[in-house]
Amino acid sequence: MKKKIELMESSAFFEACFNSLNFGIAIFNKKGDIIMANSSLAELFNYELDSFQQMNITSLFDNASLIHSFISNKNRTFFDGLIELQGIKQNKEFISIEANFGKIEFEKFIYYKVVVTNISERKAKEAQIVTENLKLEERIKDQNKELEKILKQLSNSLNIETKLLKSVENLLEKNSTSPQFLKSNIGKEIFESSYDSTVFFNSFLKDKKVYKYIKGEAIYCEGNLSNHIFLIKKGIVKTYKTSEYGKSYITDFYTEGNFFGYVSFVKQLPHFQNAQAVTNTQLYKISKLEISNLINKNQPVLQNFILLLANNIINMKEQVISLAYGSVRQKTARVLIKFINYNILSLNNEIFISRQDLANSIGIAKETLIRTLHDFNEEGLIKLNQKSVTVINKANLLKVL
Repeated sequence: MKKKIELMESSAFFEACFNSLNFGIAIFNKKGDIIMANSSLAELFNYELDSFQQMNITSLFDNASLIHSFISNKNRTFFDGLIELQGIKQNKEFISIEANFGKIEFEKFIYYKVVVTNISERKAKEAQIVTENLKLEERIKDQNKELEKILKQLSNSLNIETKLLKSVENLLEKNSTSPQFLKSNIGKEIFESSYDSTVFFNSFLKDKKVYKYIKGEAIYCEGNLSNHIFLIKKGIVKTYKTSEYGKSYITDFYTEGNFFGYVSFVKQLPHFQNAQAVTNTQLYKISKLEISNLINKNQPVLQNFILLLANNIINMKEQVISLAYGSVRQKTARVLIKFINYNILSLNNEIFISRQDLANSIGIAKETLIRTLHDFNEEGLIKLNQKSVTVINKANLLKVL
């Protein structure tokens, strides 16, 4: 009698533990009939726990042949790890699950088990990231087309000489990683093709009002009408896009002497992204009328303005290619090299940027960035500091591209 009570108590204890597991588990026989199941599995599939006693395991999954394949021991190595499946709830609704199959031998009988975890939220987030990346690619492609139209219209309306058109064409055909044209943003160089142009432009800026922005202050927001082109006198500015879910993607950084905001300005469209001061920043705002006067009075300015647009097309094409085909390691290495090449938030190969901003400028999750930076650190390519990243082996980092 005492042994029977101990057995009953042991069985009750086992059942309590079995049902307290935070993941679903089912045990079934060679026919697929469910012998045991726990409360977590019942909750996941929206069944009463007692209902499983009359059910076959195949009714819980959309791929019955997979279960039969496991029981018949076909393709055994396929079942060694986690398998993603579609589960079927009682109301016939599908859910994304991760399953781990195994075999149990008890008193010379063979049974099978499956451990199930709900991954619907994870799959939804993954799908959301893919959707956002596709939207960003489409937006960049649209801007690319707009810039190409602008370039063509400027060339036709102002009758630019054949030699200049040929040079622009060659520029667009060049490899976008060419050191001469990889510079993220052409700045005052547009007005400095000759001594006369430099003097002319410096004289123009002498009487211009300087607008001051403190660190973190918005310069313009997506949807604002564009009436000016912006030139940085001092400081750093970033442009970024924010999705409807609040996810940010940094499209570029601009430093002293760089223009920004000119795409919307030229086409007289609202801004398609946001601009924010990364540091305390001083800006010039140049109106369309002022640009027209500068171009009319100095022909080299017009030529270099076209090169500015052409350079922007190259950078956008490179961004699209990197987003579509680049691995996480390649995209991370490319941004780090860009920062140190053009002294963007960097000094002596040390880049001063938060992990979140760096992840947003690459277009990846912060956690993914941290893992990649850790790998680079282990490989001796970079050195991780608390608030910065130092590139210590640029040559080998370039090999990652």
